[in-house]
This record gives sequence, structure tokens and C-alpha cells, in this order.
Amino acid sequence: MFNRKLILLFLLSGLIFFSECTKPVKEMMVSTGVVTDIQINSAEVTGLIIDLGEGITEHGHCYAKSPNVSYTSLKTSLGVPGDTGLFISELHDLAGGTTYYIKAYVKNGNEYAYGKEKYFSTNEPSLPVISTTKISEITQTTALSGGNISSDGGAPVTASGVCWATKANPTIDNSITTDGTSFGSFSSILTGLSANTKYHVRAYATNSAGKTGYGDNESFTTL
Repeated sequence: MFNRKLILLFLLSGLIFFSECTKPVKEMMVSTGVVTDIQINSAEVTGLIIDLGEGITEHGHCYAKSPNVSYTSLKTSLGVPGDTGLFISELHDLAGGTTYYIKAYVKNGNEYAYGKEKYFSTNEPSLPVISTTKISEITQTTALSGGNISSDGGAPVTASGVCWATKANPTIDNSITTDGTSFGSFSSILTGLSANTKYHVRAYATNSAGKTGYGDNESFTTL
């Protein structure tokens, strides 16, 4: 009887010792917040670190144009967090009029934890903004004009120049020049004109969203 009590006491003491020495398992936990300040090419998104686990070496958001994003997707990297709580990622160089999928993430070595995947859509690109340069150097068959691109409308400019016709407000369906894709001013030489003829000219710029903006209509008469 005494031996049985001794064995039972030994087992109980071992169980107490084991429970005192075993630490509770801590897991990294993060939540995906809300997407705000959505623009054509940018947005802001929040996240919430709920538990640091055994330590977090990196945190941020990962995002892509297709679902099931992960750390290998596009991402922000905000480094080691000071503590649990709210954090914000600024997303840049997004495509206009596009749906993105996004998750908050935390990382420790090769261990990752993610928040719930969400999605948002960037704003649609608008028309490029361009002005028409006054006509100069007029001859019987040529003239000089150009334009100044001040905004691409939220998508890269793919073509610019001037268009002209004998009717007001010409478009890219009429005669055109092609003068590059850079911001700022450019010059265009109109050729193949008829003598003693009135022409109308507008600068144009087309962006990758397929939107074309025009400058004001300018007119002149060849010699």
C-alpha cells in the first residue's frame, strides 16, 4: 500500500513539473484591414498584428491581379514590428481600372501567417491633358506646330503628335504626326499641305488605356 502511494506521488509530482516547464505555444496572427484612398495608380491598406508569436521579422501586405496571393507576389515590406497593433501599407505603381487581391502577412524565417484575402479595384484612367502649340513657320506646303503634355490621365502615354484637317477639331482619324511619348513639350512639322488653304490643327495624346485627349483647335492658312 505504501509503495502504491509513493508511486502515485511520484507520478503527480512529475506531471506538475512537466506542466510548469512546458510553455504555451504562441502563433503569429495577423488580420487584413481595409483599402482606402484608392486612386488610379495607388491605394492605402491597413493591417492588424494580433499576436507576435515567437517573434516577427517582417510584416506588410502582398498583392496581385489574381487570387491566392502569397509572399512571392508583389508586396510591401515594413520590417520588424515594434508591437501588436495597426499598420498601413502604401501601394504604388498600380494599373488603372484593375482589380487587385490583397492579404496582410507576417513572417519569421520560413514561417508565414496571412490575413483574409480581400480585393479592390483602382480607378479608371482619364483622358490625357495636352495643349496645342501656336502655328508658325507657315509656307505653301508646310507649317510648324506641336503640343505640351501635362498629364497622362493615369496611364502611360503611347502616342502623341498633332492632327490636322480642313475642318475644325480634327482627330487622329485625320492626318497626324507621331512625336513620342514623353511628358512636356514637343514640336511637329506638318507636311504635304496645299497652298492657299485654311487648316485646323489640334495636338493629341493617347494613353495605354486607349483614351485620347486633344488640345485646343488652332487654324492657319498656307501661303
